[in-house]
Amino acid sequence: MGLGYAMSGCALGCTELGCDYGVHITMKGAATKFSSLLPFVIKSCSDEGSCNSVTISQTGGVFACDQGSTPGFVNCKVTPAGDVDYDLAFNQIPKDDVAAITVNLRDSAYTTVFNGTASAELADIEANGPGCGVTCQRGQVLFVP
Repeated sequence: MGLGYAMSGCALGCTELGCDYGVHITMKGAATKFSSLLPFVIKSCSDEGSCNSVTISQTGGVFACDQGSTPGFVNCKVTPAGDVDYDLAFNQIPKDDVAAITVNLRDSAYTTVFNGTASAELADIEANGPGCGVTCQRGQVLFVP
């Protein structure tokens, strides 16, 4: 049994998590800085054409992040410090190891209050473990409005 498993090319400890291409985005202090403009929407896009939107609101002093009907993984949350953290999934495999990410923050009157672009270096991730066959690329960007 051990020999057959070793010959399969998958090391012990492989998982079946799968993997998505994308970028983790942090908007440093955005919820607290723009709290007078709530609710506000952050739209994010990559240079390969993937986009998503999240809406930040507040009820009873607690910030909330809603991804609405945005497809793909978003995992949006607002930290106690007011940082807005979320993910942008790519619709297609990136052509380069760097992705340009653009964010646009609009208030409830749809006025743009912050617009920014940053580069995310994409790193290979072996989500199921080393040598387990599933590799994707992930990166992260930080915006300070």
